[in-house]
Amino acid sequence: MRSRSALEACGSTLRFDLHFPGHWRAPSGRNPCAAAMEQEVLDWFAGLGCTAAELERVQGFSVSNYVGQPFPRLSRERTLLVGKFMAMWLLWDDIQVERLQRMWSHGLPDPDSPAQMSRFDRGWGQLFADLARRRSAGWMRALNQGMADWCRAATREANVMRQWHGLGRLPDFSAQLELRIATIGMYVALRLLEDACDQEFPDSFHARPAVRHLARLSNLLVGLGSDLFSLGKDLAGGQINLVLALTQGQGLSAEEAIRRLLELHRQAIGEYDALADEAEALPGVAAADVRRWLDDIRYATLGLTLWESQSPRCREHAVWIDGRKMALDLVWRETA
Repeated sequence: MRSRSALEACGSTLRFDLHFPGHWRAPSGRNPCAAAMEQEVLDWFAGLGCTAAELERVQGFSVSNYVGQPFPRLSRERTLLVGKFMAMWLLWDDIQVERLQRMWSHGLPDPDSPAQMSRFDRGWGQLFADLARRRSAGWMRALNQGMADWCRAATREANVMRQWHGLGRLPDFSAQLELRIATIGMYVALRLLEDACDQEFPDSFHARPAVRHLARLSNLLVGLGSDLFSLGKDLAGGQINLVLALTQGQGLSAEEAIRRLLELHRQAIGEYDALADEAEALPGVAAADVRRWLDDIRYATLGLTLWESQSPRCREHAVWIDGRKMALDLVWRETA
């Protein structure tokens, strides 16, 4: 893809570019196991008892792209598990969490009460049992806590949505940005990337300010990319979006709001790369293991943004700004 200026009007099209440095792309390209495992994921959902409509929804997620682009270095076994995990998360969010029907309680449903288990309970139970066979109890608690934290944030977001629909009030931009960071899901994805490397970094490592900020930046980057590429879908579906928070809350034009988010994204990329060098030198962990994990976070951040940019549910909704059609491209550059 050729690079353009951050904002370029060309005829009836208003063009924006979302930049990523070249080193955020995985040298290996997309995961070679992803395409083959997609049908296995669909069969797994069918075995859980999902309805035909739910299976169609999972198929629409394009699981091979959802896993193949963000997780290029997974083994076949881990590719299948992550494919199930990520698709289950999306479906559960769509069907239950956004409707405030079922919250996260624990990772392993009670096997002695199978009659009380929903298809989601069975799915999460199988996934957590699979992970528990090779991960420590402490690591599993951290993953479970991450899902519980995400669910609480997703509940707050659903309530914010209801407030907006009922009263026409959006939270201010800063509050909505923090909510997006909490709900985009990278805090849990970072744990899955540890498992992909067959690593368990100690709690003391995750508690370091540099590592905590790196995790936050990865959530910020995926959240910004998601809201930019899903703007048309969100407008059509009456969903909150960071662009709307700036236009309605701060009086910016749509053009100015999009440029503001693009600049935040550019700054976060630079911050991540600067902090990554610091994190590799932290004591108590092998620098090579941390370096691989940080690179995997880069690949996942870029891959999830790329998946969003190609998602049919986003591409089918055009955005027009002052009579011009918005076009947002993901482009590469050699430096951050």
